Amino acid sequence: MQNEVMEQQLETLEDEELMACYQQGQHTAFDILYHRHKAPLYRYFLRQCREKSLAEDLYQDVWSRVIKGSESYQASAKFTTWLYRIAYNRMIDHVRSLKTVNKLAGSQLGDDSAAAEPPADIGGGQDPRQQTEQAQQVSFLKECLSLLPPKQ
Repeated sequence: MQNEVMEQQLETLEDEELMACYQQGQHTAFDILYHRHKAPLYRYFLRQCREKSLAEDLYQDVWSRVIKGSESYQASAKFTTWLYRIAYNRMIDHVRSLKTVNKLAGSQLGDDSAAAEPPADIGGGQDPRQQTEQAQQVSFLKECLSLLPPKQ
């Protein structure tokens, strides 16, 4: 009964006050914060990356960072400002990692695609039909590779 009363009192607090309570060891305060902000935060990631599993991963990572960073949280700004700054930074980190992967894949694909291009006909190479087939195979391979998720 006493826990229910305490939880009802916590639910009336502002986010910043709940975070202060969580810093003092009241885990129920975190539960309330989590339930208040879970849907909007998840929708933020879903809008940004449009991939459900990735949105879920980033979402969980942000809450993990909130827990780890709770000791250093200061109520100098709204809790939501702090929460979405963490989410934004996590999204930027993800995009940067994709750019790195894409650069590596692009340079490898560039090397492989150059090697896979049909050799220039210097006087007596392949007949035109073989060159056309090879060009179609290279085109098909590039198309298949473009369908893979960026990390792969």
